[in-house]
Amino acid sequence: MKATHEQTSNYYEVIVEIVKGCAFESFLEVGIGCGVLAGKLTERCPLLTQITGVDILDGSPPPRGVEWIRETSSDDFFRDDGRTWDAIFIDGDHMRPQATRDTINALKVLNDDGLVFMHDTYPPNAEPQTTSEMVCGDVYQTYLALAERTDLEVVTLPLWCGLTIVRRVHERRLWTMEGQ
Repeated sequence: MKATHEQTSNYYEVIVEIVKGCAFESFLEVGIGCGVLAGKLTERCPLLTQITGVDILDGSPPPRGVEWIRETSSDDFFRDDGRTWDAIFIDGDHMRPQATRDTINALKVLNDDGLVFMHDTYPPNAEPQTTSEMVCGDVYQTYLALAERTDLEVVTLPLWCGLTIVRRVHERRLWTMEGQ
């Protein structure tokens, strides 16, 4: 891994530029924490009309223009919400079972040509990372399982702790590839 711990916020910049470049209008963040990414999105992605963050914990006030759903589990949110999203960032519980459920639920409510971003998918080693400096857990195992699926395109960037981008494979993409 080339990126260092001091460069951990690089993944925010990657997400912001992709969301902006794809002209996405809706963004869901699972595990919003203190809202750093949501704040960057509100500042730099003018086409985003809906930014929502979900977190099991209560916390500081959200950036202006961001809907925060606090003290709600992601399982409850996905079960009860009913909206669909252009982009979804999974960065809540850092262990495989919940990360897998969050990703599967995200794919169910993802708009066509939407993207799911997952953090903590490329830890520095295979042991669960749970120190005070870094919490990657074993989310990388969710990434490995997704990468085996033929109905998904999965790319992991070797940023600190990893950023994985997931999208559904679409027939029209396959038509383009076959026609070459």
